[in-house]
Amino acid sequence: MLEGKNRNYSRPRDLYVVCYQTKNLKTDKFNPPKAFECEIVSERISKKETKQKIIITKSLDFNTEMEWIAPIRSIEQKKKEHATKVLAKQQAKNLAKQAKKKSKAKKD
Repeated sequence: MLEGKNRNYSRPRDLYVVCYQTKNLKTDKFNPPKAFECEIVSERISKKETKQKIIITKSLDFNTEMEWIAPIRSIEQKKKEHATKVLAKQQAKNLAKQAKKKSKAKKD
């Protein structure tokens, strides 16, 4: 955290929730999942360059965060799966059309 610096909280902030789980390599067991809230702050280095810093604002309860994240995540995953199925069908149709054109060209 950037302590001692005055941060302007009246401006809009980019806040993110990070949920993660780590694995102990020695015992091959998973550690309990954790979550925290963080903010991305852009600081100007020069007129043309900016530097982004990640500031962890607070620790959160993983289970309460997953209550609202899990439904959103499942909807996004269903949309992604549907999109891949549609794309696969389109590719199969295109391959069939190309094969049909090739067989027609061979007959002529």
